[in-house]
Formats: sequence, structure tokens, C-alpha cells
Amino acid sequence: IATQVLPDIPVVWVDTGYLPKETYEYAEQLKEVLNLNLIVKSNQEWSPARMEAIHGKLWESDTVEGHTLYGRMRKAEPLNEGLDSIRPNPKVLLSGLRASQTKARANMPVIGYQNSRFKVLPLLKMTDEDVEKYMDMYDLPAHPLTSKGYVTVGDWHSSRPVGEGEDARNTRFGGKFEECGLHVDEHEPVKQAEEEKPEDNIHQLESSKKTGVDALETTMAHAETDTAVIMIKKVMEDGSYCRKCNDVQGKIESDGIADWIGYTGYADVTDAQSEGARLAKHFGIGTAPFFLVRSLEEQKKGEEWKVVRSYLQLRKMLEKAEATVEESRDNVGESKDSEEMLKAQKHLEELKIHVDRLERELKQAQTKVSETKQFFVKKFQGQHPEADKLF
Repeated sequence: IATQVLPDIPVVWVDTGYLPKETYEYAEQLKEVLNLNLIVKSNQEWSPARMEAIHGKLWESDTVEGHTLYGRMRKAEPLNEGLDSIRPNPKVLLSGLRASQTKARANMPVIGYQNSRFKVLPLLKMTDEDVEKYMDMYDLPAHPLTSKGYVTVGDWHSSRPVGEGEDARNTRFGGKFEECGLHVDEHEPVKQAEEEKPEDNIHQLESSKKTGVDALETTMAHAETDTAVIMIKKVMEDGSYCRKCNDVQGKIESDGIADWIGYTGYADVTDAQSEGARLAKHFGIGTAPFFLVRSLEEQKKGEEWKVVRSYLQLRKMLEKAEATVEESRDNVGESKDSEEMLKAQKHLEELKIHVDRLERELKQAQTKVSETKQFFVKKFQGQHPEADKLF
């Protein structure tokens, strides 16, 4: 984006000394394809060998101090040195941070101030799909490790492929920290939820207890994918869905996987207590739409829902799950009778979900009727002594 405006704009790349082989190859590819004015910087005073000899393998540290020291030595200091070496000295730093990446970034302004420079984040509001579309539009090469399941790539020792239904940032720093050291002044360790095991058949999920959203308990795994899916859309002030929500809904329908979405909830921007808003707050999500998923096995064990932010990731996950279910059925060699039983079971599950949903909607409707009646009784009480009998 920047080189289309200023082709010779200096681009500072920090070489930590621990980057994967594929990242070095990718950098050379981008330099050639985009004709980048690339400035490569690393910490000349603290080489990786010296750092490990004096401070140990800091990336293995569970402490904030260790993580902060590693980020400063391997990343922040080389970046600042690179920026200081540019003439004329830049007053503004452009960075590709996006709000959907971490909680800290979700709260960052588009224009900020850090280390005596203005920091501008032109991609802040772009989603994963927006980035993918942009790269496709301009035929930009992808990082080689994306084909191996990586959705975020840092140093080789602190990055790994993402698992099914896993939050992408959990693949960095062993899930202990979210930020790399370049963009925040203070680090906070990621709070790990305590592992909970179901005690009996009436076990209630922690997320259900805290949010009061019944769908977390009643949305069951779909028979074709062995995966339960909840979709949350954003409702704007005028009652319409957000543009991104409409785009994703269109893709769901065109891809033919609408039946695999077990429940759709709504985050009303005017109502912080709407079920979608409560779920977004509980799971720490700042963008919409988003998805909650749970496998049949996790459902049986009473395990928690996992967050999926990208529709592309969800679709691939469900397609893979469907293939696994079909392969499993083929291996077992189900008879026609067992297929009919499976259909009946699926139909029964769908009926149960439908009944549960109708019960919730009926309860909500009854509450609304009661509230409306109380409103009119109160409004006309002074005008008619028996107003309560009119409604």
C-alpha cells in the first residue's frame, strides 16, 4: 500500500536472529517483487549467542520481565536504531497492526505516539478476509508457512501452526503472552482459564453461567460435521446488520453450509446486555461476525467453546470435519438401516434445538408483552382509573 504512494519509502525489517528459514526467503521475495527500499537491522551489541549465555533462553521465560527483556533486545532496540539511521529522520512510523489480532491492538488508535514518533496504523480496521482479498487483488505472495497452518509468524521458537478452533495468538509465545515487544510498553501475561471437567450430567459451562446465554448449552454438534457452531452478528443503530456480517452470511449461503450453523445470536450496539454483546465481552472479541465452535467430543466432555474469528478458517474447519465424519462412516461400513437411524437421530437433534429455541423466543415475547402492558397502564393511569383492565 505504502509503495504505491511513495515507491522509495524506507522499510525497516528487524532480524531477531531467530526467524524461520521461510521468513528470510519471503523477505527476499518481497524485496524483489515490490522493489523495496529494505533496511535490515539486528542487535549488534547483543547477538543471540551472547544473550543466551548471559540471560538464558528468554523466550522460555514465564515472567513479564523475561518476555519484556527479550522483546527489547531482539526487536525494539534494532527497530529504533533502524529508524534513527534514516535521513531525513522520520517523524511518522507506519505499521501494519490490526485490531482483530490482540486485545491490546483492538484498543489502539489509528494515530498514536510512541518512542518520540507518531505511529499510524492504516490497516487497523481490516479483517483477515480484507487482507486476503487485497493480496488476491494485487497478486501479492503469501508467507510460505501459511500453507502449513501458520496464521501468525514470528520467531521459530515461539510460533506454530494453529489448531482447529484455536485463537491464532495462542500459537505465539506458548500462549503465555500476546504482544511481541514492539507495540506496547507493558506486557501482561495471558490469563489461562482453569481446565474444568464435567462432574455429572447437569454440568453447566462456565461461559453459560457468566453470560446467561442458553444457546451455549442447547446448540448441539451437527451430524454431518460432528461440530456445533454459533454465529454472532452485529446489529447497528438502525437495526441493520453490519456490512461484514452481510458479506459473511452471503458466503455461508453460497457455500451451502448454512445448515451447519446451529444458532445465530446478535450483538446489538445499542444494548450491552444483548446475548451477542455478552458473548463478545466474555470471550474478548471486538469484531463481528465471529463464531463459537465445539466438537462432538468436546460437547460430550462438557468442554468450553472455542473462538473462530475468520469465516475462511471456519469453512475449512467444517469441510475437514465433514470429510472426517464421512471417512469414519465409510470405514465402519454403515448399513442402510444405520443410515436411517442416523437421519432419525439428526432429525431428533434438530427438533430439540428448534423446540429449545421456540421456548426461549416465547419467554422473551412474554416478557415484552408484560413490559408493554406495564408501560401503557402507567401511561394511562391518570386518565382512566381502571387502566389496568384496558390492557
